[in-house]
Amino acid sequence: SDALKVIQEEEMERLRSIQKVLMDNRPMERDRESPLGLIEAVIVGIYKGPQLIFRVIDRVSELMQSSPLQDQDDVVKNLSSESSANLDGSNRNDDDDDDVDDDDNRD
Repeated sequence: SDALKVIQEEEMERLRSIQKVLMDNRPMERDRESPLGLIEAVIVGIYKGPQLIFRVIDRVSELMQSSPLQDQDDVVKNLSSESSANLDGSNRNDDDDDDVDDDDNRD
């Protein structure tokens, strides 16, 4: 039983070592045209393709449920009407004139 545990631990270490080498030297990144690179690209595409499609569907449904944005012309009109209201003095604050610099009062 002790020999079996030792062999199991050695095999687990060997597996971790192989996984690390594969993660560092992925065939798809090194040589995509090689058979291993093509196989990895196909498997990754099969795995990630449905995830991408579901994300796109979720995002489209989210956008369809949201309210429409203002047209750029409407935004410009709103900004120009706000700026003209500010120029008319409707938002003027008379408290600003009460502040006097102490530098003017020095002898």
